[in-house]
Amino acid sequence: MWNRVERACGGNRRLEILVGDMSLREASHDRAVVVVDSKLISTARSHTYEIETALHAAFGRTMKVDFSAATEAQAPVVAAEAKALPNMNEHPLVRQAVQLLNARLVRVEPRAE
Repeated sequence: MWNRVERACGGNRRLEILVGDMSLREASHDRAVVVVDSKLISTARSHTYEIETALHAAFGRTMKVDFSAATEAQAPVVAAEAKALPNMNEHPLVRQAVQLLNARLVRVEPRAE
């Protein structure tokens, strides 16, 4: 269900990345409670309007968003997955993108099997 919101970000890559790091805890007719990492909660709050616009585009109704910080129980799962991945900053294509485009690595996800 949350992936509909990710797709509704209107091509705003920064918003897509931010929304990709969130999850939907609960939703009612006019309100959505979204779980976000405590380090990103102020950034999420500063993008409330854009997230509410994406919710409207995804579900066809106006919804207010409330942010909830991720609990410690949720955080280790992400950390454990990240440790299993190789250091992608050392990958030749990533280094080339950093040099040529002044890019930075934001997120690494394992390949779907």
